[in-house]
Amino acid sequence: MQPSKASLRRPVAASVSYTVTAAVGKAAALLTLPFFTARLGAAAYGRYALYLCYEGILFSVLSVGLGGAAIYRALQQYRGEENRLLASAFGLSLLVLLLCLPIALPLLIKRLAPDLCAVLFLQVLANVSFTLYGAKCRYTYRYQPICLLNLCAELLSPLLSMLVLLSLPIGERARIYVGAAVSVALGVFSLFALLKHRTRLFDKEMLRFLLSLQLPLLPHYLSLSLMAEAARLSVERVLGSEALGAYAVAHSVGLCLSLVTASLGGAFQPWVLRKSAAGEHARVSDATERITLLLLTVSLLPILAAPEIFSVLAPRDYLGGAAAVPALCFTVPLSFLATAPILAKLGAGRRAAISLPSLFAALSQLAICPYLAARLGLFGAALGALISYFLFFLLHAATLKKEQKRIINANKCFLFCLLFAAVGLAVPVLYPHPALRLLLFILYLPAALLELLSLKSILLESASKARA
Repeated sequence: MQPSKASLRRPVAASVSYTVTAAVGKAAALLTLPFFTARLGAAAYGRYALYLCYEGILFSVLSVGLGGAAIYRALQQYRGEENRLLASAFGLSLLVLLLCLPIALPLLIKRLAPDLCAVLFLQVLANVSFTLYGAKCRYTYRYQPICLLNLCAELLSPLLSMLVLLSLPIGERARIYVGAAVSVALGVFSLFALLKHRTRLFDKEMLRFLLSLQLPLLPHYLSLSLMAEAARLSVERVLGSEALGAYAVAHSVGLCLSLVTASLGGAFQPWVLRKSAAGEHARVSDATERITLLLLTVSLLPILAAPEIFSVLAPRDYLGGAAAVPALCFTVPLSFLATAPILAKLGAGRRAAISLPSLFAALSQLAICPYLAARLGLFGAALGALISYFLFFLLHAATLKKEQKRIINANKCFLFCLLFAAVGLAVPVLYPHPALRLLLFILYLPAALLELLSLKSILLESASKARA
């Protein structure tokens, strides 16, 4: 039975709202970035970026992977008991924290000051709470509260940090402390929203289910976190904090398109789970190809304008990071491409087939990035990340079962990515010629806009079929 227009209104509005909110948040981050890069300097900004690396890895550990697509699988299993499930998920995070603290704390103190370690654990725990509440809102299409809270997080953190930096000479700590304070406030609100329905943090049935669901997938989510941070950790270790500051700016520019994939995820991931379970692989394949082509097309625009973007976002001592932008831009489409095969295997319960390819790709990045960074600088670190994401996609596509391979045309998508990446990696040869790059940008812009217009129809299709 076809869903009515009234039944589609909420998922469609939710998808559009997620996209707009993510765009506003990314715009706020980019608009305030010039202040922080100039005020902190490359070395201090690099230390702030290092803190964010550890935050991402620790979040992956404490959330036990429940910040990813698997949370939708869990919510499907316990439909109508969302609060009970999510409260227990937070309780599981507390248990993991107690187990990890004796191991993680001594390691972190070697890299961060003791006060920053305490702030880090508190902030990550708050982020887990906020993520679980956000998953509930996304799954039930209650988009107003989560969009409002996301806007508060994205806008308050940089604006308040700017005020503190103007008042107190405490460097990167101002950005860290204020960001943590905002996260804790949102985390407390989220935890109250999950617990107000007389739910328990330690529900034996829920804990057993979550552990059975997530323990086999934990290597996958840890691998995703390592892949997101390994290149930056390699840059800091091999080239130092100042180089990491320049690379962090390149990371912000190169991954700006992740706002599209993040906002699409709210509708796309539950939809893929449903359609792959129903055997409707051709529909998933078509949507995945269209979104990937959109991302690849739009990725060339920031690459063409990378030197000019850097001159706006940061002082001249950060300019070396522009060399890393092309490779980083194409990690976003490759990461998105792997979503369909991962979700197909998740729906079929093939968790080992998810974790092993991800682990291999992450370990390859840990090996490749320091080697290339030592020889090719920031470009080498970004190239190592790109190579590992190619492996990530190919391995996940290759480990699909025969009946699932129709969910994505892996050869076609791989050739698309390879072609665009080859063109993008050649663009830095033109960086000394701004007039030629401007001409290419103007000529290429209509093609990018045409692809961008297809985003609306993709959002509507994914959202409507999520209700089907």
